[in-house]
Amino acid sequence: MQTLGPLRLTHAGRQLGLADFPTRKSAALLVALALAEHPQPREVLAERFWPGAKNPLASLQTAVYHLRSVFSVPLVASERGLLSLLFPVRSDLHELRGAVQARDHRRLTDLLRPVTAP
Repeated sequence: MQTLGPLRLTHAGRQLGLADFPTRKSAALLVALALAEHPQPREVLAERFWPGAKNPLASLQTAVYHLRSVFSVPLVASERGLLSLLFPVRSDLHELRGAVQARDHRRLTDLLRPVTAP
């Protein structure tokens, strides 16, 4: 998953971008779950993404449905009110953190190029 610069991800050999998601919030939910280190409470996610909605939990469920329709497989696990992804994610943000910790300037340059290139 590329989160620096335009959103891009690869799943099962298929390349996806923001335009492939029915809503920006469904894409944002995927990113939030992918970057979270632990399962996230449903209520917290619902209020974060749909604070003014009549029924934020229903909006969250719709976004989970959108993710399933985009990928044609279930992506989100729900257990005891906590949501998480059903598969591991490799992201450029995790790689960036590792490069910063290792002080790997070459890797930092490569990771930041999509953001800084004209």
